[in-house]
Amino acid sequence: MRKNILKTVSEKIQHIWKKNDLSSVQERKQAVSEPEKEIKECRKSKEEIKIEKKKQRSWSDFDFDRTDGETFEYFCAELLRANGFTNVELTKKTGDLGVDILAEKEQITYAVQCKCHASNIGNQAVRDIYSGKECYHCMIGVVMTNRFFTKAAAKLAAEHNILLWDREYLFQLIKNAEKNVYEVGKDLDPGEYRIFGEREKRWKCTVSKERNGKSVLFQIIAEGCYTVEVREKEYLILEEAYLKPAVFESYEMENNGWFAVKVGRDLAAGEYQIFAADEEISGYYAIYKSARYMESEKLEEEFFENKSFVILREGTYFWGENCYIEKR
Repeated sequence: MRKNILKTVSEKIQHIWKKNDLSSVQERKQAVSEPEKEIKECRKSKEEIKIEKKKQRSWSDFDFDRTDGETFEYFCAELLRANGFTNVELTKKTGDLGVDILAEKEQITYAVQCKCHASNIGNQAVRDIYSGKECYHCMIGVVMTNRFFTKAAAKLAAEHNILLWDREYLFQLIKNAEKNVYEVGKDLDPGEYRIFGEREKRWKCTVSKERNGKSVLFQIIAEGCYTVEVREKEYLILEEAYLKPAVFESYEMENNGWFAVKVGRDLAAGEYQIFAADEEISGYYAIYKSARYMESEKLEEEFFENKSFVILREGTYFWGENCYIEKR
C-alpha cells in the first residue's frame, strides 16, 4: 500500500512540472532515429544533454506560491522524501485530523500539516497539528508553509513543542533536495556514469555509504566531465551536476582541462604528452585502477609545469586537472 502511495506522489509531482515528460520522450525518439549511429554512441548532442537536465530538473522550478492546497501537499511529500524522510504517506482528504503527511526519519515519526496561503499562518494550525499528532501517535508535529507564522503562532508552538517550517526552511529543504541523491540499486543501476555540469562551472559529486552524505567513500569537486563508478547500496549525491550512462565517448580537448576517462574505451592506450591548459599554474594528473577515486585505487600521480609524459595502460582511468593530452 505504501509503495502505491509513494508512486502516486511521484506521478503527481511529475505532472505538476509542466508536463515535460512527453516532450522529453519525443525528443529522445528523434535523437535515436538519427542516422549517424557512431556519432550518437560516442558523443551526446546538445539536445540530448538538455533531456538529461530535464530529467534531473531543479526543484526551484516549482512555483509553490501559485498552486492549490492539494498540489502543495504532494510537493511537500516529495520534498520530504528527497530530504531523506522515509515511509512518507499522504493522509485521507476527509477526517485527517489536521494532519496531511505522515513521515519518518532516523526512527522519529512526524505528523505534518501543509499550509499554502497568501498570508502568514496563525494559531489554529498549531492547535490542529498538536491534537492531530497525538491521534496518529507521532513523536513530532510540524506545520509546513510557503509563508511565515504570526508571533502568537510561534509562541504557542514553542509552548507545545511544535516545529514551524516556514518559507525560509522550505527553501533550505529545496536546496538540499537539489543535491539529487540516488540510491544505487534502487534509483540507479550499479555501474559507470558520466558526471558533468554547466560549462566552466564547478560541480560536486559525492559517493557515500549514507543518504545524508556521511561516510564518504570519495568525492569530486570539478569542472568538465568525469567517469564515476557506483556500487550496490551506495548513494550518489550530485550538486550542480548531471549524469548519463558511461558509453564510448572519445576524449576531446574541448573539456576545458578537467576530465576523467577510461583508457581503452574513451582514450587509446599508449604514450602521451601532457600539457598544462593554463601555463601560469601547475597541471595535475593521476592514474587509478578504477573509476572510484580513492587513495587505495591510485597507481600514480604528478604535478607538472608546462608539460610532462605518461604511459597509459588499457583498463586504467586517467584523471586530469588543468591539462590536455596528445598521443605521441
